[in-house]
Amino acid sequence: MSIVCLCFVVGQIYTDWANHYLVKSGRQRLIKDLQQDVTDGVLLAEIIQVVANEKIEDINGYPKSRTQMIENIDTCLGFLAARGVNIQGLCAEEIRNGNLKTILGLFFSLSRYKQQQQQQKVLKQQASHQPKHSTQPGHTPHRSPAPSHTHTHGSTAPEHKAASDMLSRLPGPTTRVSAPGSEGKHRGASISNRRSQSFNHHDMPKSSSSDRGELPYMRK
Repeated sequence: MSIVCLCFVVGQIYTDWANHYLVKSGRQRLIKDLQQDVTDGVLLAEIIQVVANEKIEDINGYPKSRTQMIENIDTCLGFLAARGVNIQGLCAEEIRNGNLKTILGLFFSLSRYKQQQQQQKVLKQQASHQPKHSTQPGHTPHRSPAPSHTHTHGSTAPEHKAASDMLSRLPGPTTRVSAPGSEGKHRGASISNRRSQSFNHHDMPKSSSSDRGELPYMRK
């Protein structure tokens, strides 16, 4: 496709795009030939006002001379530049002369500006619909649990050290704890020893005087 055909196709696209906003705003005058209808700056100003939803001041609605038409176009370009629209490479005289490439560049920048406006509007609507986090009456805000172990520095460290020193100085246990069942065994063994000793004491025969080493004459 040649550049001329491409420019014609793109020009028709922007023509339909601009007429859409003109009809939407209730304007009676529409674009029929993009290359010729915006050269006086009047219809161009109407399109920009509809797209930006703002009024452009100091537009001559009935320009008589070429100079007045260029002034209208310059006013439109200044309006767009003040709102951050890129107008670099755009010249009011070339638009007045019907340079299609320059006119398409202007409408391209204008369409980008409209797209940014729509994106900002969507973001504002999404932000307004997001629920706000507020504390309702009787509702306790969730708090994260405190850590179970806290490490403190300062006065607590010497206290722990002093306590450990005191524990280390305490005497250890002197008696051993017997294992389960061992105490009963020791008790049984001591009882049996006492019984055997008493049996031995009663079973022993009484010794006679001779056995005790007494002399016969000592007897009565």
